[in-house]
Amino acid sequence: LDTVESALPNGMPEGGISEDCKLQEMFHKALELLPKLWIRVGLVDEAITAYRRALVRPWNLDPRRLASVQKDLAATLLYGSVEASLPPQLSTPKNNTEEAILLLFILMKK
Repeated sequence: LDTVESALPNGMPEGGISEDCKLQEMFHKALELLPKLWIRVGLVDEAITAYRRALVRPWNLDPRRLASVQKDLAATLLYGSVEASLPPQLSTPKNNTEEAILLLFILMKK
């Protein structure tokens, strides 16, 4: 993920990568699976960071995948039993519960 992020600092190009290239599909799958792996090993704060990294840039996730990542992040924030800190440049939301509720509102509008 770090390699793709450094190669594409502004996210995935709008048209994606050529259709015969599996890089985009593999990357999207990695964006989904990495947080789940962190949760399995008990590092919930790392999982939250991975979810946020998946959502912060335009990676051209299809709507179903995007909604799944948002829903999983909201559930992790609510039930993860950790208070994950936000980057200092973000003033809102103030805590995990507030962030989860905002994510769920976004999902309801879709």
